[in-house]
Amino acid sequence: MNNDYTHALDYHEKTKHSQISILYSRHYLDWENRPNPFKVYVDLKSILLPDSFPVPSMNAVKAIAAVNNNNINNKEGDIKFLDKDTSIDDSNYADINRIKSFRLTDLASILFFTCGITRHIKFNSTDYYMRAASATGALYPIEAYVVNGDINKNDLDAGVYHFNPGSFSLTAIRKGDYRKVLASYSANNSTTMHSPVSLVFTSNSWRNAWKYQSRSYRHWFWDCGVILANLLAVCKSFGLQTKLLMGFIDDEVNKLLGLEYHEEAAIIVASLYASSYLKGGVTNSKSTMGNGCEPTNEHGNEKSDGNIIQQVDNLKPKVYPLSLSKVFYPDIWKAYDTSKLQNSSQVVNWISKTNFIIDSSSKSNNSNNKKRVLKKYPIETNFTDLEIPTIGKVILKRGSSRRFSRGAVSLKTLCNILTSSMGVEGKANLPMDYNLGQLGLVDLYFIANNIDGLQKGGYYFNATENTLDFLSDIPYADFSGHLCLDQPLFADASAVIFLMVELKKILRVLGNRGYRVVQMESGIIAGKLYLLSYTFGIGASGSTFYDDEVTDFFSYHDGPKSTMIAIGIGTSPYQSKSGTVLPLRLTNEQMCGESKTL
Repeated sequence: MNNDYTHALDYHEKTKHSQISILYSRHYLDWENRPNPFKVYVDLKSILLPDSFPVPSMNAVKAIAAVNNNNINNKEGDIKFLDKDTSIDDSNYADINRIKSFRLTDLASILFFTCGITRHIKFNSTDYYMRAASATGALYPIEAYVVNGDINKNDLDAGVYHFNPGSFSLTAIRKGDYRKVLASYSANNSTTMHSPVSLVFTSNSWRNAWKYQSRSYRHWFWDCGVILANLLAVCKSFGLQTKLLMGFIDDEVNKLLGLEYHEEAAIIVASLYASSYLKGGVTNSKSTMGNGCEPTNEHGNEKSDGNIIQQVDNLKPKVYPLSLSKVFYPDIWKAYDTSKLQNSSQVVNWISKTNFIIDSSSKSNNSNNKKRVLKKYPIETNFTDLEIPTIGKVILKRGSSRRFSRGAVSLKTLCNILTSSMGVEGKANLPMDYNLGQLGLVDLYFIANNIDGLQKGGYYFNATENTLDFLSDIPYADFSGHLCLDQPLFADASAVIFLMVELKKILRVLGNRGYRVVQMESGIIAGKLYLLSYTFGIGASGSTFYDDEVTDFFSYHDGPKSTMIAIGIGTSPYQSKSGTVLPLRLTNEQMCGESKTL
């Protein structure tokens, strides 16, 4: 069913925003029925994570973008996770063989700076617990599960655990080493099989659908993507590599985690590893497949007949309800179900697809496209006069701007943010398991409202030619706010960035699951844009948009593209407080009782 990509196209079309759809929407927010942001098990025991753990201290730009630049200054040194007296420079900071062992304190730090609680706010007698990564509507639909071997002898037994940020604890769902089981659902991926820890991220459908209805399926991947941006940066700081797997047998992974059918679903696996952990030195640094469909070690998969998977018992652990009642949105689950992979052969075929090639140079050199570019501004990145904070400080500082001041942002700052978020030749450098993940599926377009050195208008970030291509004037001053559902916040932003893809072209190759891919990649890049904005001393906020109006405005450049997400960046009229290393120990009553905890 995944190959019939009309399902994804239908979903995308049905969930578009327009001025008419917003005007005639009858949806309202039932605040008495707002879902709790914590998943709490009724009968399962929890293990408290240590509240003292290492803080990621790599230069934020290096951690986010994995750049090699000797001119990036750092206020507070680099990696503290390495052995004492081990020097490290820009060319080999990811030499992960130097790590002695993976400890429970390291896992606690990764979970905290990825999706832990960094702020506690009280408003109108209600407690709000804000997390390390942003979430649409502050609803936090993403759950994190840990699948691990024994960690540092007696630190943590092998098992399958659920991470609860409210109590900063792990709840044991299964006891024993299930890494090989999880790997069997991903075509025997050897990275997952031999990594000390894999994190499985899921989405609880109702938690976000309460506000965003059927469109919230898109939000699954946006909200997970910004979490993954944190994860990639933190792991880089700690000298760990990360492999992101979107090719797996959905029903089996859901069964392993004991998820309730059509309530919660797994959307990505993140295996964390150092090369010394992997047997045979398999590092997965290059994702390539052999000829045909048989997995090879080069791709990080064990030799297999492609059909043998490990079976587990069904689990139905009791959890406290999120709210008094729920609304079921069938369009969400149709989009999900029609993008499932059913067996190992489908997984192998899906991750190995290579018949779609994005030739970014042909885009920029096409004569028709050249006529549609009115002016090219050279991209200039320069970090020599900057003191870059550590990634730990940036994550604690990051918020979601509620006001922009319409102040100017320098062209250098904008260029630093765009180039650092997208990597070499605009390919984002994301460590995905599918071959198309190496090509760069997402393009950045933006509206400049107040960028020093740029005239107001619409632009294309041309990473191939290293230019910002001026495409068109904007029809009126607050046009960017109009495109973002007429929100003044995005009219006040110095620039609004639209992440866009050639949707149909990608779905033809990756099927309905390709819709997950483009939304997830966009979410990760959006997360990087967030972090980089705060790195360079400005603010950021994400937005939804009028789909077809954004497409129409930019379509004269390279044909019509579909918008995945929008990010506004700009100066703020207020100084937000940094979060703190604040592992909380909330009780079950605080998380899901009558204390009005949101």
